[in-house]
Amino acid sequence: MINSGLTKISGKKINNPFMKEKTHRKFRKKCRIIFFSFIIFVLVFVYLTFFSGLFTIKNIKINDLKEVDNLEIENIVKDQINNSKFLFFSEKNLILFNKTKLANSLSPYNFSKIIIKKSLFNTIEMEIEEREVAYILKEGKSYYYLDSDGNIISTYYLCEDEKEETTGDLLTNEGDYEVLEEKVESLDKVINSDNPEINNYEEVQEGQENNCIESIDDFLSDKYLPLMENISSSRLDSDSKYAKINKEYLEFAIKLYNDLGIETDFRAKNFIIDESVDTIKVRLFNDVLVFFSLKDDYNDQIQRFLLLKKEYKDNLKNIEYIDIRYGDKIYYH
Repeated sequence: MINSGLTKISGKKINNPFMKEKTHRKFRKKCRIIFFSFIIFVLVFVYLTFFSGLFTIKNIKINDLKEVDNLEIENIVKDQINNSKFLFFSEKNLILFNKTKLANSLSPYNFSKIIIKKSLFNTIEMEIEEREVAYILKEGKSYYYLDSDGNIISTYYLCEDEKEETTGDLLTNEGDYEVLEEKVESLDKVINSDNPEINNYEEVQEGQENNCIESIDDFLSDKYLPLMENISSSRLDSDSKYAKINKEYLEFAIKLYNDLGIETDFRAKNFIIDESVDTIKVRLFNDVLVFFSLKDDYNDQIQRFLLLKKEYKDNLKNIEYIDIRYGDKIYYH
């Protein structure tokens, strides 16, 4: 017997339109909550970031520097903070501060390494690695600190009222060692003042204050470093902040400077850079000019010179030059 009051229910799923509408309302409510939460988050973020002062730069930390005044670097950072704009916002904001721009501003100092970090919430930290001074290059009326690779570290110049003393007579080797001696009254007679490579050389460190030298003697005695005096065409490359001096020459010169010592009249006064090939000319403090060869063995040459100095020390004070370049033979005049 079949009960006609019962309806057979199949296994098919029955969609309830009332349940579907309820689900849609919950979804729309959840989307509105998420949307308004996101808007509130963005507004709070924008306020805290750009208007609250939470990220306003207040501290600038720089590791101790030797050749450059820390205050000088700090002022460059402050100038960027106060003068630069990102859209209509200032770079006083730590998040908007442009580290690449600051690194470019410091490029004239030719540091070997610059690391700039932003530390929450208001600090700029800088780790700067300076190049170590190895030589002094004199060109024109300017002096340049160089590192061991010839990179220019800093620039110095003579004050207007400073009268530079000449480094002594310039000797030119000709034929069988006939020496031409020429007196000079000023540096302008040593270097062709019309040479545009020297006189039109722009400051290597734009934005860095050059130092005025009041006393040359004090300046040179401040550091025991080899002094290179260029009397040929300019060796300076303003774009790369580099002095174009042969690496072999620099290494030979520093060894020679150290071996000659710093206490006797036979110590190195300055190295003369001219158009000579494979030759190092060093003037001693007793005004004797000594010629060494870049191609011959350094140890053999310095041993011959030191032996000559030991055996004939008193007789060498009044001569003009000594030439060590030719094997076992030593020429002097």
